[in-house]
Amino acid sequence: MRADGVENAYPPEPFGESRPVDPFPSALPKSPDGTPILGTSSGETADLTEESVDPTPLPQISPANAVTESTPLEAASIPESTPTTEPVPYVDPMAKEPRGTPEGNILIDVTSVARTLAQTLKGLGAVDTRALIQDLALLTHAEIMSLREEYKSLVKVGPERKGVNVAKHIRVRLKNDSPTLMESCYAVALGKWESEAYWCNIYHHSTEIRRELLIESLMGRTNEEIRLIKDAFSDKKYDNSLQKCLNSELEENKFKKALLLVLEERQMEGFDSNGQPLPIDNERAAKDVEDLRRAIKSEKGGESRLIEILVQGSATYLQELLELYRNQYSSNLAREILQKCGNLVGEFLAHLLNGVINRPVRDALLLYNAITTSRVADSRSQLLTSRLVRCHWDREHMGAVSAAYSSRYGTSLEEAVRESTSGVWGEFCVQLCTAHLKERIYFT
Repeated sequence: MRADGVENAYPPEPFGESRPVDPFPSALPKSPDGTPILGTSSGETADLTEESVDPTPLPQISPANAVTESTPLEAASIPESTPTTEPVPYVDPMAKEPRGTPEGNILIDVTSVARTLAQTLKGLGAVDTRALIQDLALLTHAEIMSLREEYKSLVKVGPERKGVNVAKHIRVRLKNDSPTLMESCYAVALGKWESEAYWCNIYHHSTEIRRELLIESLMGRTNEEIRLIKDAFSDKKYDNSLQKCLNSELEENKFKKALLLVLEERQMEGFDSNGQPLPIDNERAAKDVEDLRRAIKSEKGGESRLIEILVQGSATYLQELLELYRNQYSSNLAREILQKCGNLVGEFLAHLLNGVINRPVRDALLLYNAITTSRVADSRSQLLTSRLVRCHWDREHMGAVSAAYSSRYGTSLEEAVRESTSGVWGEFCVQLCTAHLKERIYFT
């Protein structure tokens, strides 16, 4: 427990000793309090029709650009024709037995969803959030991208009839009435990679959780994933460059060094172009194990070498290092790193290694932490939102996380989220938890 009453993101818990892939990965020692890690700044404002979404939360939209202030969407170009299919009937996700189709399936028609959201978000009055709660959480990343294109073709504004960006429209319409629901829906409407870029735009988030948002968005990513996040980053203040943003906003320390190293896309590849595992360089692995041992046992320093080896290793390579280290030194590499690095370096290295050891259990632990502390500090709702949104993009992974959560904590993830949240934001969080359970029927 930190001095401010908020539980640490990674409560202490031992790694297993018998094998590198342990079903109960360790969490982290807390970082020292009282030392600011990041600087602060203010972001850029963008209108609702730009192609790229500026990740700045809650900007002050000027009346000339704001759809909701100068051009109500009753006057925008929203076709009045009947959708080809009816929107999916509303399902109350907070109910014990959600209603749906007789088979419990969901009907996926992006055009119908776009029409429904256009009607929901138009005008200046209160937003009926039911369509947002039901539809957005059910869509895949590809479907979100299609939704954004459909929405722009349906909803146009201004003399040039520019298409409206649905994510920005959600942000402007909900920011005053339901900011937590707004941020959750906004993150989903950005899609898988822009949502990560949004969480990386650190100076807009509270100091308390910035490091966690950065670690979880960037650490343990492949080069391709890092490239997609960098390409999705949008902030005119930094020429749409995530590297420039972090280089400017982060203090000079090893945490900054590690993140910038990640952004250089220098991680070794684990698979070839056909998806087949690449062979491990045994000579390099043996040398790296020796270097890791030397760095861990050194009385001073050694953290830079740990960062260099671990941040640049692929998941399969890190698994090999964990196994070699255990066989050669009869010791647990992850545990020893945590014992040596009881600071911010230990925090992000533990997140990285926990993902290699058992990613579903790691993410279940992170969700548990966000759930159990969300009522202590309002800013923790951002952690729960970011973690649920991140997990929900991968249906198989979300299923594994849910199973790990139930096994570990004796209750379902859905029930835990339902009990620890409330209102429309809580309903949306429950939808994020359960979307992977629904069979999908597509209209063609």
